[in-house]
Amino acid sequence: MILKKLTDGVYYLPYDEETDRPNLVYIEGEKRAMIVDAGNSPAHHRLLLEGVQEIGGKAPSLCAITHWHWDHTFGMCACDALTIAHRMTQAKLLEMENWAWDHASMRGRLKTGEEILFCHHHMLVEYDDPETIHVVRADLAFDGEMSIDLGGRTAKLLHIGGPHSDDSTVVYLPMEKMLFAGDIHSGDYYGLNGGYDCAKTHLLREKLEKIDFELYLHSHLDPMTRSDFFDGEMRAIEEGELA
Repeated sequence: MILKKLTDGVYYLPYDEETDRPNLVYIEGEKRAMIVDAGNSPAHHRLLLEGVQEIGGKAPSLCAITHWHWDHTFGMCACDALTIAHRMTQAKLLEMENWAWDHASMRGRLKTGEEILFCHHHMLVEYDDPETIHVVRADLAFDGEMSIDLGGRTAKLLHIGGPHSDDSTVVYLPMEKMLFAGDIHSGDYYGLNGGYDCAKTHLLREKLEKIDFELYLHSHLDPMTRSDFFDGEMRAIEEGELA
């Protein structure tokens, strides 16, 4: 199977380190289905849809974006669903809409710091021709939080921020106690070379501790329990990077 099952109606397409493809989540309700993040390319997005067809799921009519980074958004141009992003994410997408994707322009953004070598390299692996990259804005921008009724299942979009990117948004399923977190607890690769801002990291813990989740899914890691996350991932960050 292409997708992995978390519970009835909730699946994910596992991450792939070779081209930095993140986990993509599929959530089905009685009325409609949604996905979390659009993927790093149209090919990645189509693979998710193939997985949905394989399980006989509803075609997704909604797509929630966790943050602006390329691996989560460059598949939006192939997405037929209504795309939803935080206003800060939308602002960055609007900026990137005007970027050129020839090699000279891409190298130029490396020099200015608008892009980083890690992402640049993986884009060239994912795309045979980077000039086919097409960045689009979200259909709907929100602020704060947003609740979506999927029919017998509610999904909450919560803007949290954090050390990875100020626009970071999580998708929370309160009935299932599942949290789809994007890259929220990762370091800042654009500003701190993967390092952590101490204040943002402590504030992230405080915010996440208030959310009643039992399963946590980061975009580039396997699913973990609440204990795995707080006593493992976060403790290692706090004792290592923030020591």
